[in-house]
Amino acid sequence: NADSLLQTTMSQAKIHNGDAFDVSTLDGERSRISSLFRNNGYFYYQSSYASYLADTVSVPGKALLRFQEADNVPPMAKRKWTIGKIDIDMRKDYNDTLRDSVSRRNFTVRFNGKKPPVKMGVILKNMRIMPKTYYSYLNHQESANMLATTGMFSLVDFNFAPRDTTGRADTLDLHLNLLF
Repeated sequence: NADSLLQTTMSQAKIHNGDAFDVSTLDGERSRISSLFRNNGYFYYQSSYASYLADTVSVPGKALLRFQEADNVPPMAKRKWTIGKIDIDMRKDYNDTLRDSVSRRNFTVRFNGKKPPVKMGVILKNMRIMPKTYYSYLNHQESANMLATTGMFSLVDFNFAPRDTTGRADTLDLHLNLLF
């Protein structure tokens, strides 16, 4: 859960007991926590979902800080998200209507022609986001960068959408648009 995630990374905290009070350090810690959550499945988490209470009266010359969750955190941001199916659209022109597809396990590739213009293996070796794993912003960015640096695509566009088949949405399906 989120509390244990915070506890296990306390050694990486940017704020320490006895440090000078500095707003930029507080913002840095909020960003660190946001990245930590986003890299561990919390797709919808934002740094604005945390705040600090500072007591500057109780102990003269000191600020007693308490990190807390904001009041307006939506339930979606408090839940870990798993990657579901991945649909990949391969187009030569942005307006192409895709007529053919190949499906394997949790992947579907849509394209025009008798076979996909690029083998699945080429795409998958550049993907760090895989079905049945928790969402990770770092893996998302690495996947986008690796696909873009192949030089094959002028557009690499990731679109995540929650799937709700059981009344409790915790799966994100990925629609990946690739434009040659």
